Amino acid sequence: MPVVNFTIKEKFSIKENTETDKDLAFAKQVKEKGVPQSFKISMEEELDSLSGGISFELGQDNLKKGHLNITHDGDEITVDCDAVFKIAVKPQYIDDAKSNSLFWTLGNLDGIFGEYDVIGLKEHVYKYFNKRLEEDVEVKKYLLNIECS
Repeated sequence: MPVVNFTIKEKFSIKENTETDKDLAFAKQVKEKGVPQSFKISMEEELDSLSGGISFELGQDNLKKGHLNITHDGDEITVDCDAVFKIAVKPQYIDDAKSNSLFWTLGNLDGIFGEYDVIGLKEHVYKYFNKRLEEDVEVKKYLLNIECS
């Protein structure tokens, strides 16, 4: 598979809030799984739709140069990233990734899940009608600045 370099310079924190389920508290998840070593990103054409984009995982395994530090302290996880990642991309997605015209959004941190606040990234909020719940649901996406070459 062809390789694309993803360049990211971001520092952000993910913090528990009043809606965080006790079973999904960082302390509990970190104790069970360890401190996350990677995070996922999604490449999306539009922000006002459910994630249907292509996802990539960024971590120490595909770090080409720079640093990725993920730390945990109480109810907060901090990601400090100034790095280039070498990512294998399917041929049909290379032009999209390199165009730098799509949106890059934050996915989850190496299996850490729950309702949290993200501090340090631009937030995009939209609503859609969930047919199963029969109500409007609010979705938050957090934007990352990523350059691909």
